Amino acid sequence: MATHTSDHVLQQWFASVDMDRSGAVNADELRRALAVGNLHFPMRTISQMIRMYDRDSSGQISFNEFVQLHNFLCEVSESFYAYDRDRNGVLTFHEILDALKRLKFNLEYPALQSACQLFDPSRTGMLKMDDYISLCCFLQLSDRIFKFYDPGNQGTVNLNFSQFVFCAGQVSS
Repeated sequence: MATHTSDHVLQQWFASVDMDRSGAVNADELRRALAVGNLHFPMRTISQMIRMYDRDSSGQISFNEFVQLHNFLCEVSESFYAYDRDRNGVLTFHEILDALKRLKFNLEYPALQSACQLFDPSRTGMLKMDDYISLCCFLQLSDRIFKFYDPGNQGTVNLNFSQFVFCAGQVSS
């Protein structure tokens, strides 16, 4: 994915992805489109991608929202390739740490280790591109939810149990 993809090319791609010609892309359409680019995600990650940019809560993304998702995916891909120093198609834990810092995700070690384990079920200590993108979607969505509860940008939030459950459900579903 190139970040300098023209609007015309993105419009053509969007039109080819929008199989039902609704003017919006749903989860199934997005999943198929990403698979064409050899990116395979569980439906949970596809749903997170849509929630990240679905401003009207329709469960679909419009062309403008699609462009925002495309730009995010380009940025994440660039950070992956910048830190895949040995070009083996995976990032080690320390490479992940550096790549996430480039994206301005600054996590303490235990939090990062816990988050990485969500996307490294075989516990190899490494993430492939798809898994890394899934991790970044999780972190981006978590960041947006956190900022909602931290409008003063204090870096801390107080949640009651219901709010905590709501947040956990938004990130994990």
